[in-house]
Amino acid sequence: MLDFKELWDKAQTFNAFVDGCKAEHCGLWKGVYNLARVPDWAVASVPGGAGRKLLAIAEDWCGDASNTVPIIAKLVDRIPSLELRVIPRDDNPELMNQYLTNGSRSIPIVIALDDDFKEIGHWGPRPTQLQAWVMANRAT
Repeated sequence: MLDFKELWDKAQTFNAFVDGCKAEHCGLWKGVYNLARVPDWAVASVPGGAGRKLLAIAEDWCGDASNTVPIIAKLVDRIPSLELRVIPRDDNPELMNQYLTNGSRSIPIVIALDDDFKEIGHWGPRPTQLQAWVMANRAT
């Protein structure tokens, strides 16, 4: 059984994760964040009330993560009841093994937690239609 409170406590804030970036995608993480615009309708669609914690499994070298997690960070910045932390996939195999995609350790994965650190849902790494397109066009 995963201890999400313990995982949350050892995860980093988005800014700390990006500041510690060592991969070639570091500029992309910052650039996507700076360019991201979260529309008002997206902010309004997030239910108010209880806080939600978003735990993103990612690595700084991952192109999919560097194009997704910064947008989530921008959303979190606009909604006071949301918090985001990033935890490295490669340092947490026991966590990653619970969220395999077709048997692979594909990232990013975002796990939504309630105030008691219980999972209420998760998603990732790519929407089904995008994954189908990527697989069909992999050679090109």
